[in-house]
Amino acid sequence: MNLKLALTLMAISPAVLLAQTTTTDLSDINTEATSTESTADERFERVEVTGSYIKRTDLEGAQSVQTLDRDYLDKTGYNSVGDVMRDLTASSFGGARESSGSATAGTATVSLRGLGANRTLVLLNGRRMAKDGIGAATDLNLIPMAAVERIDILKTGGSATYGSDAVGGVVNVITRKNYVGAEINMRQEVTELEGGNRTTISGVYGTAGSKGSIMGSIQYRNNEVIFDRDREFSSQGESVNAPLPSIFQGGGFNSIPSCTTVNEDGACTYNFADFSTGLPKIEQFNALTNANYNIDSMTELHAQLSATRKETTWNYAPGVVAFRSSDNFTAPRDIQVRDADGNLRTINAGTALPYVGWRSEALGTRDTEVTTNSFSVNAGVKRYIGDSWEADFTVGTERIVRDELSTQGYALKDVLRARIEDGSCDIFGGDTAGCNAPGVAYNPTQETTSRIDTYELRTNGELFDLPAGPVGAALGGQVLYETYAVNPDAQSIAGNVAGGGTASPGSGTRHVTAIFGELAIPITETLESQVSGRYDRYSDFGDTFNPQVNFRYKPMQELLFRASAGTGFKAPDMQDLYAAQGVGFPTFIDQNACQQGGSCRAEQYEVFSGGNPALQEETSESWNIGVVAEPSKYFSVALDYFSIKLENTVGTDLEAITQAELNGVDISQYGVTTDRDPQSQRLLSMNAPTLNLATTEVQGIDLNMRFNSQAQSWGDVIISNNTSFMTRYDITKFPGLAPESVLDLDPGAPEWRNNLNVDYGVNEKLRVATNFRTIGANFKSDPLQGKIPTFTQIDMQASLAVPSFNAKVSVGVINLLNDFPEFDDSSLSSQLNTSLYDPIGRRFFAAYTQSF
Repeated sequence: MNLKLALTLMAISPAVLLAQTTTTDLSDINTEATSTESTADERFERVEVTGSYIKRTDLEGAQSVQTLDRDYLDKTGYNSVGDVMRDLTASSFGGARESSGSATAGTATVSLRGLGANRTLVLLNGRRMAKDGIGAATDLNLIPMAAVERIDILKTGGSATYGSDAVGGVVNVITRKNYVGAEINMRQEVTELEGGNRTTISGVYGTAGSKGSIMGSIQYRNNEVIFDRDREFSSQGESVNAPLPSIFQGGGFNSIPSCTTVNEDGACTYNFADFSTGLPKIEQFNALTNANYNIDSMTELHAQLSATRKETTWNYAPGVVAFRSSDNFTAPRDIQVRDADGNLRTINAGTALPYVGWRSEALGTRDTEVTTNSFSVNAGVKRYIGDSWEADFTVGTERIVRDELSTQGYALKDVLRARIEDGSCDIFGGDTAGCNAPGVAYNPTQETTSRIDTYELRTNGELFDLPAGPVGAALGGQVLYETYAVNPDAQSIAGNVAGGGTASPGSGTRHVTAIFGELAIPITETLESQVSGRYDRYSDFGDTFNPQVNFRYKPMQELLFRASAGTGFKAPDMQDLYAAQGVGFPTFIDQNACQQGGSCRAEQYEVFSGGNPALQEETSESWNIGVVAEPSKYFSVALDYFSIKLENTVGTDLEAITQAELNGVDISQYGVTTDRDPQSQRLLSMNAPTLNLATTEVQGIDLNMRFNSQAQSWGDVIISNNTSFMTRYDITKFPGLAPESVLDLDPGAPEWRNNLNVDYGVNEKLRVATNFRTIGANFKSDPLQGKIPTFTQIDMQASLAVPSFNAKVSVGVINLLNDFPEFDDSSLSSQLNTSLYDPIGRRFFAAYTQSF
């Protein structure tokens, strides 16, 4: 019997048993009517906990949920939700931060359990957000920190409740709703190293009355640029493409004799870090409003509006003009070159050149401006029915539009090629003045849009009473319309832009219909079962049903046991289904050539890829078992063991393809082909469509502890420690390959992470908080070069309340010791993994909050 069937039977059987027992137990149930006032009080005491639509009074449920409250968020010293989520211990391998080099330069994402940002569902007030049109994940920078009340992190799969994308977990950002008063906050960060200063100004206003409430927040943030040359770990970036060309011919690389920096393969090299920005400049404005209005004591209208404008600018080194085997480029004249052994020789005019790479310094650096505008609104009506039931119907829409403009550094490839061939742009002789003649330069553009429209009805309440308590229930339905479109300029689509790859246009529409239900069944006074299930029908790949069963056993007030098991799914991203074929130049190790005497370094290769309409959904099975103990009012501890198995994983591991090719696997049966130089076996190009191929198994332990001394004569101290330890992360990357342990081979995959927070209250006004963030050892880019040792970053801040002025002043330092982990000297680009580690260095901050 498979897990899905077993869970479905488990979900049904309690309801059947209850239907049989309620006829005999109803006579014993106290049916005394309660007053309207007490019913209203109970209604307001109950809250919706992330992971369930059934409202309850006990926040510690059957699933592992970590909550970051407003106080914690203030103590992190960060000005964005993305920075906070990246430092979670459950963000096992980190998360993408704002970085230069693509249309998604200004985005930040979260990836729970290292399963990818597109497998972590992000909700705003319990409702799904639109995904980025290219990255296929939610941009956390669209959520203003000033509006956040708390963040809930569901660390177990949530597909039975929320649907697709919740395989790795769920992040639910809850904004302030019933805030009364006004607040202005001003914050400035100053870095010790060059670049990266940050300014944040925010304001919050709220009022409430007998008929309703309204809260509004605005936030402005400005993050200054950081150039790669201004950080030691990124100041040296080696590229085999330089202002003097590297030529692959005769089975190896050749350089122009005047080139002064040549690597062991014979290619002319170049330090691109002299010009590139590591972190882009970001200027952003957010606004968010929540409002509700009580028509009467039983009916409430509610609405939420938000808007964001974000401008991101970044620079890269002069672009690479590359002619590859598919371009059929030949030597325009006799060219004198030096091979890898230092021997001079001549390549005769008309000789076919499988690869020529040249940096177009004459065109200047590649400068790009990205403007993102987003707007969302959802509105609905909530109706209380009887003593315990409520129904909520909500309609919402969110739209994200991103315009990318490259202002410098690119050219029309056919025009530039003609000038190279006629000698007016002599890249082989160093006379490049004619390479930027009128009509050569070009400014590519791209517009990306994504949108989600939602219609949702939720109901929850109590069905009937059992001896152990009421049976809670939730039932609902949802209709989603998702669309995305990527529209590059015509020359980029045609692959006619020198300095960039071929752009991949694409668009798609998806219609999802879902129904879902839950039961919370008090089996005894100490044992509760929660069963849930969700059916989803997708317009573009089919339907799926996913059940989940949870148990919560509390034999005494100080001790709780919990367990959950469920299935999940991940619908193919529309970008993976519908994107047109394009060409890019990703960096990886060609294991086939490496084992046959070629280069074993990570290099850029020409790869053709695109969407695959035949993709199927990913499926998952997950379970969690844990215990929560609170032996005293001062101390609590929670220990959870989790397991996730993901099958039919969508993706393409390019390095794994070259390993499978080396092992003799017939990769062509999967639509994958490679073009190699017959003499050296060097990879010239690869065609690799997105496929359903891999299997992933993840297991680990979460340990959370908290100590609160309560107020003492010497003050008070709150100590919290969160640890996530990965015991297993195995993945089968391509058919014909054995499962591999990511923890034993892959760079940037630490086995464990730990966050220790010590918050000391000197008195009612002054508090000092210290955070210790530790990341376990993990492999370098070349595993043979060893590991990056365990690293701890220390942050500290002090806050002083000034009651006479209704104000608070905070000062602090992030990265107190101005320390970085050991650098990855096997990497040819940045020697610091910025998905895991902070690249900014020590920075001081001061904040002032004025309340009214």
